[in-house]
Amino acid sequence: MNLKQAVSVTLVLMFVPLLLSDIMAVAETRTEEHLQNHITDYPEYWPTQEWRVATPESQGMNSSILSEASSLSRIIIPRLGISNPRLDGMIVIRNGYIVFEEYPSGYGRNVFHRIYSCTKSFTSVLFGIAMDKGLISSLSQRVVDFFPDREIANLDDRKRNITLEDLLTMRTGMDWEEWTYPYDSDLNPTSQMYDADDSIQFILDREMTTEPGTQFAYCSGASMLLGEIIEIVSGMNILAFARKYLFTPIGIGELYWWKDYWKNVSYFSAEGGLFMTPRNMARFGYLMLNNGTWDNQEVVSASWVNTSTTSHLSRGSISGYGYQWWTTTGTPHWLENFINKTVYYAMGMEGQKICVVPDYNLVAVMTGEFSGATPAFYDNVVSDVIIESILRFNQTETSLSATNTFGSSEQALAILSLDLLMLFWYEKLWALLSLTALTVIRQKPP
Repeated sequence: MNLKQAVSVTLVLMFVPLLLSDIMAVAETRTEEHLQNHITDYPEYWPTQEWRVATPESQGMNSSILSEASSLSRIIIPRLGISNPRLDGMIVIRNGYIVFEEYPSGYGRNVFHRIYSCTKSFTSVLFGIAMDKGLISSLSQRVVDFFPDREIANLDDRKRNITLEDLLTMRTGMDWEEWTYPYDSDLNPTSQMYDADDSIQFILDREMTTEPGTQFAYCSGASMLLGEIIEIVSGMNILAFARKYLFTPIGIGELYWWKDYWKNVSYFSAEGGLFMTPRNMARFGYLMLNNGTWDNQEVVSASWVNTSTTSHLSRGSISGYGYQWWTTTGTPHWLENFINKTVYYAMGMEGQKICVVPDYNLVAVMTGEFSGATPAFYDNVVSDVIIESILRFNQTETSLSATNTFGSSEQALAILSLDLLMLFWYEKLWALLSLTALTVIRQKPP
């Protein structure tokens, strides 16, 4: 190989990476463009009356992958060691459209389902509405000040200093070992609360174990107190308050809110008593996705949505807690689709979940009857199936075609031509330099 051929080969090798880098850059741009182009900045309609249904592909999702959602659930759930596990319903909303809806156990879209502790997140929003209306002045207000007419047992400085924010974040400091005993155990404080003649009095009378605001201890009693405080400041029962300021504005019609009517002093269960359809659960999630606004009207302030769904404490490596909302923090290797993404959810026992992922304009709802499902299970379904169907949307097209890689065959041809043209002119330049050098050499006297 002569000098010219060697240098020519070198130049080609230099510009092949350039060609490949152009291809990769355009492909990456196409991926980012796909994610952005399939997110609607403002809702095209509001599902106050009815949800609209769309194909996954029309909203930038891979239907083949998305269809695995319920199948994955049915595969994973039995492995949890639960007898007779049951997935009752699953809905996926993107850009305000239902792209996936299934009721594998025969529940149906119009059947109420108990959502258990997802109710807590509804109570949080209702509390935020009360604050927006000026009914509550500050989260630093002391809880005992809302109950001046009650005789409260075990009242010490720690209990006197429990604030509204301590209730919202479940850092009450009260003796409340809800996760230590099964809910059907007489030792579980939540079971004891419902067995008591006056549930609110039972909560207020609990002994203190730690300073308020310092340690998280899951406490349904805290949510019950929040519900009672809403009733005190509004002069309405919590269901009437919710119908007027939350349910009716966003199109949630028929539902049931459980109350211990058999007692002399009865209360709506602000911690776990709501029954509603999955589609109405999705409406609630969609309100949160849109920062508390519905059809150009503020239902709850965007500041409350942001504050209540922000992690105020950490629960292990991947989970956090806001104001009666669970959050996802950290990035374990099995949830790589959550990297740098905002994810928060309402979660209830036996498989109830409303998951909101603003980065993908996404709401996912699940209902079921399986008590062993952990937050990690729900996160796997959302991350590895639902979000994956967005990230792998382009696989529904012919992934090897120039049109899919570059956006158009003309764009691909233009980029390829540019690199080839550069190689052509480098060849010409080398030829010119070589010819000049040879001429100089030949003309040089011996």
